[in-house]
Amino acid sequence: ATPASTSNILLWDNVGGGDGAGCVINPLNPDIQYCSSQEQVLYRTTNNWNNISSITPNWGSDTKPFIGVIALDPSSPNLLYAGTNYLWQYNATNNTWTSRLGNRTLAGSGETVTAIDVAPTNGQRLYTGSSDGQFWTTSNRGSTWTRLDASPLPVRAITALNVHPTNDREVLIGLSGTGSSHLYRASISAGGAVTFTNISGTGATGLPDFPLNSITRDPSDPANRIYVATDGGVFFTSNGGTTWSNATAPLGLPNVQCNEIKYVPGTGYLNVATFGRGMWRLPLPSLTASPSPSLRLQKVTTHVGGQYQVRLTITNGGGPAANVRITSATLKAGTTTRNAGETMPITVGAIASGQAVNRTVTFTDTGLPVGTAAVLTVTGTYSGGVFNYSSRVTLP
Repeated sequence: ATPASTSNILLWDNVGGGDGAGCVINPLNPDIQYCSSQEQVLYRTTNNWNNISSITPNWGSDTKPFIGVIALDPSSPNLLYAGTNYLWQYNATNNTWTSRLGNRTLAGSGETVTAIDVAPTNGQRLYTGSSDGQFWTTSNRGSTWTRLDASPLPVRAITALNVHPTNDREVLIGLSGTGSSHLYRASISAGGAVTFTNISGTGATGLPDFPLNSITRDPSDPANRIYVATDGGVFFTSNGGTTWSNATAPLGLPNVQCNEIKYVPGTGYLNVATFGRGMWRLPLPSLTASPSPSLRLQKVTTHVGGQYQVRLTITNGGGPAANVRITSATLKAGTTTRNAGETMPITVGAIASGQAVNRTVTFTDTGLPVGTAAVLTVTGTYSGGVFNYSSRVTLP
């Protein structure tokens, strides 16, 4: 199936088809989402699955994957990429497809593209990996391609790619199959030469010999803090892959195959999709020995006397006491953004480990209908760092 949580993470609906395959959410407008089912049947919604439309092109004679992958351009999320044995581009602005970018096959006979990533800071730079180990890049959105795979990169299915958030020439490569090495870092020089570094670790502190399915990074230290989902659970490193730790059973995750992992900065949570045991999340600081507190925010929204009142509960889930200040709070509905009525910054004060403090911020009601969807964003500081919380709100 293709389950989605559209308003409450405890409630899920099957919005697409089955078997469920690649899914993406527009980072600038989360009401725009895509999902897919077997053999690259693609669906799109522009209103959070209240309506759905098929955008499946005629794939022609391409080799279609049974379970396909899709990816959005983070800097231009109107552009969607989908893989066969070629790469295709969908432009949501005019609802058109560009087929077989560069007319370049990116996988061998009977094989398909199994991983796609677009550089966050440069939408011209894309990477693909295939089920037969081919690793390709383009610096002009697919007009021309360069094949990069070479020794010492093993010839195994490439199941995950993750481009560095600020360096479009550095990408992590995850491999399936069996063998002692499942994660590599590829660095491309200005002249086009590629260097592969095995960052799987070794021995008892290395990644175990499980197929690797997904990669994400901590944006505060993307070169060193890396998290991977494997057939044997979740593992993480805080030193760029020199050593790895088990983040599965020790942190309460079932000992289960994990197919997708993603850190969303606006929430502070690491999210994991498992094969058969549902969706899980974990506050990111819990994964490391960092002295930073594990701050979590929750909200309750009410409508009182012509104002929207948002009661924030700020919890220190672990670590040292956090001296917290709220530096801004906004409520965005449609194209209108409202700032909180309180004078900023708001000094919350010290929150001890395991304790919580409540603070209320208010926004003027300008006649929006009950049920209007909005986005609440709260930023602030604490001893040792900053936080940025963003959450969907249904106005009461």
